[in-house]
Amino acid sequence: MELYQLRTFVAVAEEGHLTRAAERLSLSQPAVSAHIKALEEELGVSLFTRTPRGMQPTPAAMRLKDQAIKALSVVSDLVRQAGIMREEVAGEVRVGMNTDPVFLRLVELVSALKAESPKLEVHLLQSMSGMIVDAVKAGRMDAGFVFWLAAAPDLRMRRLREISLKIVSPTCWADRIMDATWEDLAEFPWIWTPPHCSFHQLAEKVFRSKGCMPDKVYTADYEAIMKALVCSGKGLSIMREDEAEAAFADGELCIWPHGDLKVDLSFITLREREEDPLIQALVQAVRQVWGTEE
Repeated sequence: MELYQLRTFVAVAEEGHLTRAAERLSLSQPAVSAHIKALEEELGVSLFTRTPRGMQPTPAAMRLKDQAIKALSVVSDLVRQAGIMREEVAGEVRVGMNTDPVFLRLVELVSALKAESPKLEVHLLQSMSGMIVDAVKAGRMDAGFVFWLAAAPDLRMRRLREISLKIVSPTCWADRIMDATWEDLAEFPWIWTPPHCSFHQLAEKVFRSKGCMPDKVYTADYEAIMKALVCSGKGLSIMREDEAEAAFADGELCIWPHGDLKVDLSFITLREREEDPLIQALVQAVRQVWGTEE
């Protein structure tokens, strides 16, 4: 049994889809299929059932998945400890990204990290804030960027900056939203985000305080899709201020002028791993790139 087979098994089990697992692992789809087939033959059990919606884990796979994650974690810890003995940080580090890489300064972060720890293998994983929080707590990610509102005692949340969010609409609705109240906005069709997204939680909280809830016609978990739907006239949505103002300057959409929402961008790690050299290397790189103090 090879470690790469276990990594592939865990990725397919978590993603539920060969294509997404292949993208996550930077492999071809045939390679992912071959890894799964070889592992099934060695274990003597069927791990997945193909369905129209993707790869459905079998009961055997559900039982083996946690053991596979633990095995990979043990190997990763072994590599990190060996790096400590050599006075260098080595191994794999998995960082969750909740928005686009330019905004998160990821090129600068990776450059700073590799300059100090060249043996470190960096995995950047796209997800939503709530899912990144869950993944860090469960050990599937080492750290992550989140827009987050709630306290989490088991997490160390390093605030990077405050983010302003704007409510945006199609340009053809400009006259209709200029003087609209929150109650008026709730009557429009909305492009919403999934529950794991902090934008979803923040907007629902505001609307609930006004005694109304928006008409959620579409749900999208990718910012570019949300923008495309707004620009094509499908509904209102929430967008980061910098993105909204750039799109407004290009005449692509309209911004509601009567307020915005605020949320912090934070970098999270597990408190219990504060002394882990891998986490310390990550945090040092984040502090260097974002100019933040401890």
